[in-house]
Parts: sequence; C-alpha cells; structure tokens
Amino acid sequence: MTASSPVAPAPDAPASDDAELERAVGEIISELSTSFALSRTRWHRLIEELVPDLKGVNLVVLHAVMHKGPVTATELSTALDIDKATLSRQIAKLRDCDMVKAEPSPEDGRVVHLSITDEARQHLEEAKGQWAKTHQERFAGWTLDELETLLGGLRRFNAATE
Repeated sequence: MTASSPVAPAPDAPASDDAELERAVGEIISELSTSFALSRTRWHRLIEELVPDLKGVNLVVLHAVMHKGPVTATELSTALDIDKATLSRQIAKLRDCDMVKAEPSPEDGRVVHLSITDEARQHLEEAKGQWAKTHQERFAGWTLDELETLLGGLRRFNAATE
C-alpha cells in the first residue's frame, strides 16, 4: 500500500476489497498507536530534561493547563478524568516547581483559576523547538509530495472525528 492509496472503499468496490481495507486500517491503527506512544515518550523526556522534577501525570496536567487555562481545578478534573485528590497533588507539585500559578477569579474570589507561568511557557517553547528539530530529522529524505500526501490524509482523518 502506498502513501497515496485510498483507505476508504469506492462506493462500488467489490466485497473482496473489504478484507484488504480492514487489514490496511488495522495496520494504520497499529502505526498511529506506535507513533503516539513514541511521541508522548519523547515529549515527556524533553520536558523532564528541562524540569527534572516533573514526571508523568504532572506533564499531562501541565499540558492541559497550558491549553485550557486559565482553568479551575474542577474543570481540569473533569477534562482529564482525574479525581480531585490526585489532581490537587499534581497542581501542588506544579506550583512548587513554578510551572503553574493560581489566581482568584475576578468574578468570584472563592474560585481559583490556574494558568502556566512565564517560566513554564519558556520551558515549553524550548521543548517545542527541540521537538520540531527531531521531527525535521525524522522527515529528512521525504519529498514535498510525500509530506503533502501525509498531511492531507491526516487532515481528512482528523476532520472525520469533528
């Protein structure tokens, strides 16, 4: 199967193609799973090199605060499906490492909003730069056409989930 081969059958595709399509989708799932696992591991290593005290769940919470913040602990708990006690420990660790700051809500002083600190943003930007470099290295030797084909396929795949 080439990078430009279709994965969805044409409306009039013979039934014999169904098994081959099912096999191809299974292989794609396997490759995506491997890619996600390797990417997550590499990203965590990059962050851990910059802030050695951060590990595992700390990084998941930091990432969520970065993308959702300012956010409340309750919103994070729901979004990440983490119980409040576990989340509270993670937030405390992130605050101790000066990665997350907590500020009272201007509307309701009882509510605390979490956001990443400037130091966290700096570390994340540095990690992103290293991340981009490793991807550039992984794509070395790919043609523009191959990259555009992959990009088009990923966009089509991601659009189907919206």
